Amino acid sequence: IDFLPPATLMSLLHTVTQRKYPFQFRELEGCLYDPLGITIRVAVASVVIGVLLSFLFGAALDVYVGEGSAFFFGASLLVLLPFTLYKLFNPLVVKMRGSSAAIDPFFYVFAVLAVMSVMDLVFALTIDGRVSTLEKYIDTGERYFNSSYGFAANLWEGTTHWMLYLIMIYGLHAPVPALFRYYFLYWVGSAGFSLAVFLPAGLIGPQSPDLNVSSLLNGPFMILPLYLFKRIRDTPPPVEPTKKGTMLLDIVFAFFLLPSTFLFLVRFLVAHRSQASAAMVWEVIEPSLHDPSMFFVAQSNVWFYYMGAVNALVLTCLLFGASRWLRGVMVDIVVVVCGGIAQTQFCFVTASFYRLTALQYRVSPDQGYFSFSSLFDSQGATPSTVGWIHNSTLFWIVNILLVVGFHLFTYYVIRRRTFHGLV
Repeated sequence: IDFLPPATLMSLLHTVTQRKYPFQFRELEGCLYDPLGITIRVAVASVVIGVLLSFLFGAALDVYVGEGSAFFFGASLLVLLPFTLYKLFNPLVVKMRGSSAAIDPFFYVFAVLAVMSVMDLVFALTIDGRVSTLEKYIDTGERYFNSSYGFAANLWEGTTHWMLYLIMIYGLHAPVPALFRYYFLYWVGSAGFSLAVFLPAGLIGPQSPDLNVSSLLNGPFMILPLYLFKRIRDTPPPVEPTKKGTMLLDIVFAFFLLPSTFLFLVRFLVAHRSQASAAMVWEVIEPSLHDPSMFFVAQSNVWFYYMGAVNALVLTCLLFGASRWLRGVMVDIVVVVCGGIAQTQFCFVTASFYRLTALQYRVSPDQGYFSFSSLFDSQGATPSTVGWIHNSTLFWIVNILLVVGFHLFTYYVIRRRTFHGLV
């Protein structure tokens, strides 16, 4: 398409997208490759600034030791970083867009978060012992991060969320921002579920006596996902797909949601030390649910109370159908939940093997074998030397299927017109 004049190309793009996104199209002046150029520059700047700020932050804490110093430097960073990025990127974005039109404020929000994601990656490497950049922050700041779950959460933030920020920045400047709607919702779910686990666990866990004012730095990050979800829901929804979902796939995904809901229930029971036979069996397969850090307990609560309710609602809509408005709401909710499942499952699986988890709570090859008969055995929690599958193998199968299944279902409801009812 390089041989086409810009005006002709924009007209062609308008004709193609107007059918599916008639109310979301926003024509941009200038080169069509501007979004990519802006995104690449933000990516490079976020890495350079994030690494530099990590070293400066760590050096400042080495000089000014104290619990209040971590909060002071963190708060200063939250105030000065947006202003610095605005001065750095505003002239560049205006030049590359070829327009002085107002720039979406979320561009600067995501640019700031991209920088902080790089800092979170440095923090994860510090927890892992590979660098010593932010060791003082572990001692004087948010100490509950110095755990297997904290390592996994910061690793996810520094990798997956960083890439999502770049995708969303690209989407904000794309000719058709509506095409990136579901990336925004995916991040809302991932960030929202992360906070829903971390904050309660920090308050009720053994790290609670060590909480200080530095924990207040999480306040702004609690509001952003909620506000972005509201903003997305306030925009007109995309036109429904032309292809209708099949009854066979509706049944298949309904049967996937049923056992996944039961799994969330069993995990909830294990985390709260229930004496039910199913819980006693599953605690051998996923012993990390008994970890005293309370992160896994908080995660099991989120899975049961939130995911259980969402699964029940989705199953109801699959079985009995939903109105057009409710179908649009359900698609957005499914995408949000998919992002949350990806984040929580990554943290759960990573923390179940990480060295900071006590040995008795880690998943290991010495867990014995699983047998369905043990579900009805009062001694089911005892590792068995015989069975049809190894417990650690079952751990991987269940957790991988859970992530893949939710992503396939999310792709299905996005690409097909569903929730028409089976009965």
